Amino acid sequence: STGEVLELVHKTGNEPVALACIVDRRGDDATPLPTSLVSLAQLEIKIWKPEECPLCAEGVLAIKPGSRKPKD
Repeated sequence: STGEVLELVHKTGNEPVALACIVDRRGDDATPLPTSLVSLAQLEIKIWKPEECPLCAEGVLAIKPGSRKPKD
């Protein structure tokens, strides 16, 4: 989401001076942001490679969470 907002800001010819979010769940190995980020909370969420995922090994269907509707 942050990347999408940054792209929109840049398309208007502007440069962000700071970023803010409620929950930062990027993790330590995330792509660096172009400016500082302020968040109310940080969550460390385990991200699995498909070949290492225990749910994938069990055949559990992956469903993308969130409030956005899938693009057709």
